[in-house]
Amino acid sequence: MGTLERTTRARKLGYLPQESSPVWNLKARDLVALGRLPHRSVFAPGTADAAAIEQAMADTDTLQFADRPINALSGGERARVQFARVLAGEPDWILADEPLANLDPAYQQSLLALLRTSANGGKGVVVVLHGLNAAARVADEIVLLRDGEIIAAGPKQTVLTQANLAAAYGIAFDVCMIEGHHIIRPTG
Repeated sequence: MGTLERTTRARKLGYLPQESSPVWNLKARDLVALGRLPHRSVFAPGTADAAAIEQAMADTDTLQFADRPINALSGGERARVQFARVLAGEPDWILADEPLANLDPAYQQSLLALLRTSANGGKGVVVVLHGLNAAARVADEIVLLRDGEIIAAGPKQTVLTQANLAAAYGIAFDVCMIEGHHIIRPTG
């Protein structure tokens, strides 16, 4: 993607960093609107922009924060608004680094469901997760790393094994399937 023009790249890639603190104390809706910048031909937002912003905020359950300054929100609320910014951009690819940090369990499930829906809808989704059970629940393919080196890569059934997890983390794990889902926990 290094050869793509910046606006084209911004339309294709939506990036959600692990942590981000806005420089300006924008209202939540204005922050989400930043995701639409590569789609605008002029500074003022159009009808498609307003619809995308509204939908992204509805999907992330952040409409109630629309007029609140971003610095008045909790860490989890800010994280959801930041994810709404990514969704509002309607990118072809979503790159998310630890998107579950600061989120309550219900919002973690909701965010994972939104990522899964995006992938099922044809978008590319790349997510960095430390939560093995969350990764097992949402991912089709997994790359397991240790110190930046690939331990295993491929379908989750072949990657999430006791041997691979022990090699990656240096401790033993139990790995079992319950109702079609991997359940992973350290032993001992």
